[in-house]
Amino acid sequence: MAANLSLEGLPTELFSDIATAFPLHAAPSALLSLTLVNHAFYEVFHPILYSHVILRNENDTQHTIVKILQKPELGQYIRGLHIMSDLSRKTRHGSGIDPLFFNAIKGLDKLVSNGLLHNLGALSLHLLMGWRSYQPKGYGMLPAEFWSKLAKNCPRIKSVVLSGLEDISLSPWILQSGIYEFREFKHLEKIGLSFFPSQSESEGLKIMSQNFYNLSSSLHTLSLDFMFSRSGQPAPAPISSLHFPNLRSLTLSSFQFNDSSETMSFWNCHPNLERLDISSGMGSSSWFADTIPVGTLPALKYLEVNYKDVQKLAPILYQLLRLCIWKSSGTDVPRLLREVIPDGLPRLKSLEIQMLLLQSGTSNSPEFRTGLINYIQTISKSTPNLEEIGLHSKIMNAEVFFDILCDDDAISGFEHLERIYVSYHDGDNFYSETDRRRFFDGAFKLAQKGNFRKLRSMTNFSNRYQTPYPVARIVKNDNGDLTFLDAGEGFGMEIGYESHPFPGIPGSG
Repeated sequence: MAANLSLEGLPTELFSDIATAFPLHAAPSALLSLTLVNHAFYEVFHPILYSHVILRNENDTQHTIVKILQKPELGQYIRGLHIMSDLSRKTRHGSGIDPLFFNAIKGLDKLVSNGLLHNLGALSLHLLMGWRSYQPKGYGMLPAEFWSKLAKNCPRIKSVVLSGLEDISLSPWILQSGIYEFREFKHLEKIGLSFFPSQSESEGLKIMSQNFYNLSSSLHTLSLDFMFSRSGQPAPAPISSLHFPNLRSLTLSSFQFNDSSETMSFWNCHPNLERLDISSGMGSSSWFADTIPVGTLPALKYLEVNYKDVQKLAPILYQLLRLCIWKSSGTDVPRLLREVIPDGLPRLKSLEIQMLLLQSGTSNSPEFRTGLINYIQTISKSTPNLEEIGLHSKIMNAEVFFDILCDDDAISGFEHLERIYVSYHDGDNFYSETDRRRFFDGAFKLAQKGNFRKLRSMTNFSNRYQTPYPVARIVKNDNGDLTFLDAGEGFGMEIGYESHPFPGIPGSG
């Protein structure tokens, strides 16, 4: 007879396994739900609740940091601290009056300086657009000694992701901080840097290229993203300086490289790569030779590239779970799926496409509508198991976009679709009540379509750098009928970003 098992009788380490089984971005809410089941669950999961702290706004950041400062014993449970914060007027003007209203940078520095995060293994800091106007006044600048204090007071640190920081021309603090030399990052397994370039950009990239040897050979994730280049051109990729035998994830957004023979040598030396993002909003680099040898990137599952490289990688696309295609025009993608990959991509779970131009004529013309419906039909037939899809098209407004998406002929094949992400011409002002109403009205119309039986959310990511994004959360019954729609906020696409606290956003690592 099987022995009776109780929660109290399970090995302690199993609880940590349960906690890590959730996608990182969903773990806090899932663990909180477990603590509310009963007293026994509370005793077990409450300490684990603090293992990965994800703070999605300034208010949560301030209150959580104050709580840790007031109850230092909470810091011992924290293994990961992930902060996304804006800089409000209230914080700027109230910091000298109310002790609660310090900004995220000062709060983080206090926790690290006071040695309250001794078990910290992962740190991510994402500063939103509100910081940029005030960085010349000293906001958003980490103290020069921060990195040495982090290494000393957080000896278990293995992952650092920084996004939204900006150098200042008269005082290039990032350049002088040692970040580009990786002085304090020698034992990291994951590093992500996403900065707004300044006049020190080229010097910083040069220093970085010369100091990759400082990073550990155990590095498995490297993400470098300098999206706002003052020169208007992508930076030269430092790929010739890289050799990490355990590298599994590489992001080089907004970089360029013109010697495909050197990049092919790099891919061959890094066969463990599972995730690759070499997309760029500028430039015309090609990262692959015209002919891809058998066995290239055998472990690749998640890919984000420009269309010209997708064509070259056609022989290995079948193995992907996620594919993001930038800079596609006209019928590029449907033609690729019909003619080059006639057997389709049945393994694909996530597809994101930037559609620069579809058809001749206006977006209101019958020809345009028919062309886009055929476009979407081809996608649904070739990728029958999609769970999420993202479509970028700045040539359509919201009304045209949603009207076509609601066409029964266009959406008949998406039986497994759970999440839809859209980017359209007039959808990037998330603070406009008119734009928000336009999006949620369109989402409500689409959610009523019975074809999308599993649809759970629709997200407007028209402005990728203005986070969080507007999200319509959808509840349907077993028959696919809409029972509830809630207006909320969220982040980007999820597949391939399970280990990210803020999935699918630029600079998320």
